[in-house]
Amino acid sequence: MRSLQWYTLMVGMLAAAGCGSEDTTAPPPPAPPLAVQPSFVTVTIGESTKLLAAAKPEAGVAMQASEVVWRSADAAIASITESGLVRGLKAGRTRVSASWRGSQAFSNVTVIDTRSRGQRPVCKILLADKAAGVPTLGPCP
Repeated sequence: MRSLQWYTLMVGMLAAAGCGSEDTTAPPPPAPPLAVQPSFVTVTIGESTKLLAAAKPEAGVAMQASEVVWRSADAAIASITESGLVRGLKAGRTRVSASWRGSQAFSNVTVIDTRSRGQRPVCKILLADKAAGVPTLGPCP
């Protein structure tokens, strides 16, 4: 009878020891917020414009431009370089993404072909967006 009590005690102690073990690994930190400027852009075929990716101020981390990975959803419509230069290749719409430390942001790109309709190329003026600190396209004079 005594060995049965000892056996029961040992099984109970082993079961209790297993119940208290929880994974104490901290979850990974959330991806820092990211923004791409401009978020909408129109280019003509053969024209290029610069997209800029920036960590939002609440991210609290410094971002190097070389850390950003750019990708075009449809490389036949618009290509994107490692430095964020998007180039119109064929009329259509696509989305360009910037990825950094697990976060993504997007710019919607429209490529137009002004040659097929006999239209003049779109006039664009580069303005400084003081609030965002990035260049943006403004209206023609």
